[in-house]
Amino acid sequence: MNKLLVLLVLIAMFSSVVYADLNDAKQKWLDAKAYHEQTKIEWREAQQLVTANNTPENVQNVIAKAKISLNAGLDAAIAFFEFHKEKLEAEDISDSLKSTIRSDLDKNIGIAEGLKLDVDAIDSRLEVGLVSLKIFDKYLNLLVDVMRDTGLAYIEKSNDRYDRLSEMRTKLESKIPESRKAEFENALNDIDSHLREAKTNLDNAEAKYKSIIQKQGSGIAFAEGNKLLLEAHRHGKLALEGMKSVVVRLR
Repeated sequence: MNKLLVLLVLIAMFSSVVYADLNDAKQKWLDAKAYHEQTKIEWREAQQLVTANNTPENVQNVIAKAKISLNAGLDAAIAFFEFHKEKLEAEDISDSLKSTIRSDLDKNIGIAEGLKLDVDAIDSRLEVGLVSLKIFDKYLNLLVDVMRDTGLAYIEKSNDRYDRLSEMRTKLESKIPESRKAEFENALNDIDSHLREAKTNLDNAEAKYKSIIQKQGSGIAFAEGNKLLLEAHRHGKLALEGMKSVVVRLR
């Protein structure tokens, strides 16, 4: 009876933490994003001034505001990558995946810093447009790494949770007396069915995330991977609920 109580407590603890959301971004990144939004407003206002009165002074002002805003956007991107580098050290994922993600983050920081040099060299409104397009194109490429690495981190954690659920299921069956095996056969079969569905969805989600190698179609693949991952979590939760029910009946 005491062993069953311990198992029930373990299941309850697992249920309370295993599907927690990832941590929110740090304040530095949020502040950088907020500042970027403010600079975009000031840039738009400067553009409106030029539209109303196309003087050399207003043109220079809009160029200056554009450069400030573009740099602010790149600073926000760098803050985002730096935050995830710091957060990465505490992530419960394999060293090999950490190394891959760290390399991608460093590469993306280098790209963003290089783009800041392009922004600083802007001298005309035409160059503002050209550099803006260049940044947007690079940004889409940066998102490819972010989506793929994020998805693979989700998968590693979710596979670990699946393994823990499977271990719980094995321990649970070992606590059922031989005289009551038939009584719990259907319940155990339901749990096994949900675990199989969870694993199938995890494997399919991993394949989707690994397919994200270029910007074309990356958003669709990431969304499909997330959908499969949520389905895997749903079946994991149902398996967990089934195990709780069996424990309660055994007590």
